Amino acid sequence: MEILIAGAGAIGCWIGANLLRAGHHVTFVGRGAFVEAVQSRGLQVALPDGGRWSFEPAALCAFESVRAAAEAQSFDATLLCVKSYALAAALDEMHPHAERLGQIVTFQNGVGAEEQAAEIFNLQRMTAGTLTSPISSAAFGEIALDRLGGGVGLADLAPGVGFAERFRRECGGEHMSIEVFADFRAMKWSKMLLNIVGNASSALFDVDVAQVYADPRLFALEMRMVRECVAVMRALKIAVVNLPGYSARLFAWVSAHLPDALARLLLASRVARGRGGKRPSFYTDVANCTGRSEVGALNGRIAEHAAQLGIAAPVNRWLTDELLRRASTPGSRTELPSEL
Repeated sequence: MEILIAGAGAIGCWIGANLLRAGHHVTFVGRGAFVEAVQSRGLQVALPDGGRWSFEPAALCAFESVRAAAEAQSFDATLLCVKSYALAAALDEMHPHAERLGQIVTFQNGVGAEEQAAEIFNLQRMTAGTLTSPISSAAFGEIALDRLGGGVGLADLAPGVGFAERFRRECGGEHMSIEVFADFRAMKWSKMLLNIVGNASSALFDVDVAQVYADPRLFALEMRMVRECVAVMRALKIAVVNLPGYSARLFAWVSAHLPDALARLLLASRVARGRGGKRPSFYTDVANCTGRSEVGALNGRIAEHAAQLGIAAPVNRWLTDELLRRASTPGSRTELPSEL
């Protein structure tokens, strides 16, 4: 297949590298610094077992814009791998070239990306995607798989499309297992349930996920956050489903039904191990005071749906507001409110 990766960050590069190894032609769209890096040094992928994949510059095709890529050729699929806060700008850029972009696969964290993209693309041309492998990036064109055992989930938005199943057959590999889901909402909400774990708390209190789960007060905050998410999913009639490498259903049940002390014993080591030693994404937003964050598409979306449903979600609302404040306020600190 001819595949366009729109958003050549860690996730886009990891998926693209696997597709290259599977024999597909991949075109990357990324920042100017990324294009310059891969054109001069190629793409490097480090594996947890010490192995390494190297793709020479001559084997790579990279552009700085979707427009330039679409003018050069048409594609069977475009994998949209930009951050959720950059999605609107990416869709605006893609819109004039929609007919040359093939099937649109949305890999944004959180929920709402599919509905946003559906305003431009016919549902028959849309597939929701999610990645459960922890990937980090040291520099442009240099990425690392932090832990084995994850994979890709796909779900077509309209019945009978068959793209997700075709992608699974043709694109899966040793380090990128692919599972197809019938309900894209169940897949994306279940991934969000995993994404929020230890994410905002780690960033706000400058600790790693293991420390979050070791602290009784922070762990209690985490459990309230998760229970609010599960309550919203239940009200929306969205099932929790297991994802490649992760038992989201067991995590949701333990979090929702067991006392905190017992839940902490069962979950602490598993959650820390699942991160593969990687700091959660929100940590960078706060540490670097980026002024933006994907928290709105995760905790923020939970709080929004809860408000619409008449469900209390004070923890997700506070985490969203506080993280956005910290990401925009240099030198600020966070104190855990007594009312939470």
